[in-house]
Amino acid sequence: MSPTAPPRCSGLVAKAKTQLNRTCDELIETESTYVSILETIVDVYLVPLRAWAKEDASKSTSANEVDSITPAEVERLFGSVETLLNINRDLLDKLRTPNGLVAPNDPAARAAALAKTLATAAAGPLRFYAPHVQSFTEVCALLRRLLTERPRFAAAARVLELQPRSKGLSLQGLLVNTVQRLPRYVLLLRELLQHATVPGVVPTLSSGSPGAAVAYTLTLTLTLTLTLTLTLTATLDPDPDPGPDLDPDPYPNPNQARAARVQCTRWRRPSRGSNPSPFC
Repeated sequence: MSPTAPPRCSGLVAKAKTQLNRTCDELIETESTYVSILETIVDVYLVPLRAWAKEDASKSTSANEVDSITPAEVERLFGSVETLLNINRDLLDKLRTPNGLVAPNDPAARAAALAKTLATAAAGPLRFYAPHVQSFTEVCALLRRLLTERPRFAAAARVLELQPRSKGLSLQGLLVNTVQRLPRYVLLLRELLQHATVPGVVPTLSSGSPGAAVAYTLTLTLTLTLTLTLTLTATLDPDPDPGPDLDPDPYPNPNQARAARVQCTRWRRPSRGSNPSPFC
């Protein structure tokens, strides 16, 4: 039995190191994807809706006359998304930097470096998620009301959903990522800790050893991130009503649906040489 033990043990260690490296890759890749989602929210939805709301407001003599969306509603709908984009762009750069400085054959050191970066973020800029996460239920309610009561807004939202960068996702489908990102950090950190503490993956885990430092860093980061996540998500509705889907019929009556589809067609088929606003 003893001659077969070392190879078996070595195989388990190799597997754990491979999984540790994959989880490190996943952390960076999902952060990159998340930043792209935030960029889509800002560039495809927020910027044109903000411009459209200001244009509509300048033409209306009363706030009650606006049948699309007001500038104040735009700010409520998107909250601090622009701030979150800046925070996560910076975090992505920092996650990539230590990743490039650690030897690829030392996954434990790589995991520790990524964890330190996340720990700094959890104790600092990630706390800016607080007002955004805590107001998400109200944002869902506002979006649902706008889609059902404002046919011009519903048409505009449908047009933006059809843009290639939206990849067929509705605005709410994109926004929900902003309240899911912190819990995903927790899941990834748990995986890192699970693989890093497999015996043999890092030097002995005795007190004061490099292995103990790695385990401590991962545990501390997990604790910080988990505490932040639980604090922020405690106020969320555990089962929020997502409201009407944009596809195929988000409109309460046939007349609204017909008007919305006409509006979409008008933008998607502009006259030659024209450069119309996306919203009429």
